[in-house]
Amino acid sequence: MTPVEADYLIETRLKRTSQFEGTIAKNENIWKLKHDTKFNLTRMWTSLRKRYNVEIEAYRSYYYACNKE
Repeated sequence: MTPVEADYLIETRLKRTSQFEGTIAKNENIWKLKHDTKFNLTRMWTSLRKRYNVEIEAYRSYYYACNKE
């Protein structure tokens, strides 16, 4: 598993957690209303990564451990 694949799985997993649902829905609605560029969506993910860095690192190490072979 490459780091990009792991990041995709991590983001998919985090989207499903109740902790992230409100923030992501709110930010996606704002993004749609403002018709912002892809850059702003990337910036949203960057801010989420900074805010929940501990959880993301935990998921990353979990996926690497499970898919080591």
